[in-house]
Amino acid sequence: MSTWVTTARGNLVNLDLCVSVYLEQVGGDAPWGVRAEVVAGPANTVLGLGRYASEDAARQALDAIRRRAAGLTGQHLDLRDDPTTW
Repeated sequence: MSTWVTTARGNLVNLDLCVSVYLEQVGGDAPWGVRAEVVAGPANTVLGLGRYASEDAARQALDAIRRRAAGLTGQHLDLRDDPTTW
């Protein structure tokens, strides 16, 4: 069974196809991004999962993604939701 996450923009990402998920400083109004490197044919694609105003908020999202990928929760993870529901 696939492990899906809904990104902050409402797109679905299959965590089973991700090589890595990490934080990145991206600048702008929301300077912290959570990114996923996804296996996509001969080259891997980097997808943005969400952007956050603080490093702590980005780490909270990253931790929620890791819990979901590890199977520690069966609940669908939607990064558009309030972080207290993750």
